[in-house]
Amino acid sequence: MRIRKAKKEDFYEYLNLKREEERDYSKIVGKKIIYPKNRILKKEFLEILRDKKILLLVIEENKKLIGYMHATFFKNIYRKGGYVGDIFVLKEFRRKGIATKLINKFIKILKNRRYKMISLSVNIKNKKAVRLYKKLGFNICNYDLKKEWK
Repeated sequence: MRIRKAKKEDFYEYLNLKREEERDYSKIVGKKIIYPKNRILKKEFLEILRDKKILLLVIEENKKLIGYMHATFFKNIYRKGGYVGDIFVLKEFRRKGIATKLINKFIKILKNRRYKMISLSVNIKNKKAVRLYKKLGFNICNYDLKKEWK
């Protein structure tokens, strides 16, 4: 298994992971989630690769992408750190420490930059992810509230 920064040629495998995530996340939240069309995801993917404040790590096994982590760096007068926006691992590779490896890789990158914190948000219905993050030492420090309408 190898973790590395995503490259342009990873797009179609990344797209397959995003579509699988779309199906999985819909089950977790109990409603149909629809991600943008492929061409929009490709544009976003290429923008991510160019942006120095965004990091897209992929993990591969036998030259096949099995997961990814989308993260950002932030820095202001009060603090500097990283934010995990999204982690996804293919179902058949879960419970093997892959998400942990991705988070630990990002923490190492943050420490090398002398950043002192990492944060993330997780849907309360995603019980497995909540357990993982607590096991990794994350603490609940905020509640994100939302209201939707049609």
